[in-house]
Amino acid sequence: SEGCAGMIGMLSGLGQSVMDGLIKSRPGLLKERLERRFRRILCRLNDPIISIPAGGGKIKAHLSHNLPLYKKALRYYDTALRRFQDFCSGKEGAIAIIDIGANICDTAVYLLDGSDATVLCVEGGTEFLELLAINVAPYAGRVETADCYLGREEKTVVGKLSSHAGTARIELVAGGRAMNVSTVESVIVQHPKFFSSRILKIDTDGYDCEIIRRALSWLVRSRAVIFVEFVPVLLEAVSKDYLETFELLRSIDYDFVMAYSNTGEYFCSGHLNDTGFMADLDFLTRQPHGPDFFDLFLFHEADAELGQSFRRSELKSHN
Repeated sequence: SEGCAGMIGMLSGLGQSVMDGLIKSRPGLLKERLERRFRRILCRLNDPIISIPAGGGKIKAHLSHNLPLYKKALRYYDTALRRFQDFCSGKEGAIAIIDIGANICDTAVYLLDGSDATVLCVEGGTEFLELLAINVAPYAGRVETADCYLGREEKTVVGKLSSHAGTARIELVAGGRAMNVSTVESVIVQHPKFFSSRILKIDTDGYDCEIIRRALSWLVRSRAVIFVEFVPVLLEAVSKDYLETFELLRSIDYDFVMAYSNTGEYFCSGHLNDTGFMADLDFLTRQPHGPDFFDLFLFHEADAELGQSFRRSELKSHN
C-alpha cells in the first residue's frame, strides 16, 4: 500500500542519515553513541535498505551491514584481494575471479570497479540475492551469478540461514527448510568462462575447507590462487578434520601462504610443507589477544615467484 511504501521510504531515509553520520562521526562522542543506539532501533524495526560506499561508488545494503564501519575504523580492512588483483593484472592483464560467498557483492564490486576483471558471484543466501542483483547490474557483461550453496558434495540439507551484521551461514537444525548444496565443479560446468579463473575467493563462515576439498581436481588443472577466510572456531563446527585440507592442498603442489589478520594488515608468510605453520596460525586465533581469524593467500608452486613478489610489494606498501 501507499502508506506502507511511505513508511519504508521514511525508515530508509532515517537509516541513511544515521549511517552517513556514523561514517563521519568521531568515535566516543555523544553524537556517535546516539547514532549507534538509533541504528540498533532501526535495525530491530525493519533493517532498512541504504546505500554504502563500495569501490568508487555506492551499493545497496541493509543498515545492519557493518562493512562501512569496519572500513572506517580499519585502514587495511578488505583491501588485500584488490591489491593482489591489481598486482596480478599488471603482469598478466585482465583476470577472471570466482567469488564464493559473494554476499551482496561488496567484494565483487570492489574488484570490478576500475578494472577489466570478470567475476562469478556464488551466493545461496536468499536475503542477499535481491541486493546482489542490484549491485552488479552496472557491470553486466563482466559478471555472472550462481544462486546456490557450495560444499564437499552435492546433497540436500535441512537447516536455516543464520545472519548477523551482514554475514550469514547455514545451521543444520531439525525443522528447517530444505537447501540444495552444490560443488565448485558443478558451478564451473554451468559457467565455463570461469574454468581458467586466476583467483578463487572463499568466505562462507565455516564451510570454506569443505568447498576446497571438492575443488581439488579443478585446482590441479587451474592452479588458481586461493584467497580464503581461516576461522578455526567456525571451521571445526562444520568438520573436525579441517586442517587436513591444507595437507591435501600440499599434495597437489600448493605451498606458499600469505596470512592477513582479521583487521586487514599483512601478518606473516609461510609454507604448507612446514607442517607446523597452519597449526601455529590456528593456535594464534585461539589466544586472548590474537587475531580473531586470518585471510590467507595460497599459491601453487607454479606461482611461487608471483607470491614472493607480491609479498615484497606488501612489505613496502605497509611501511
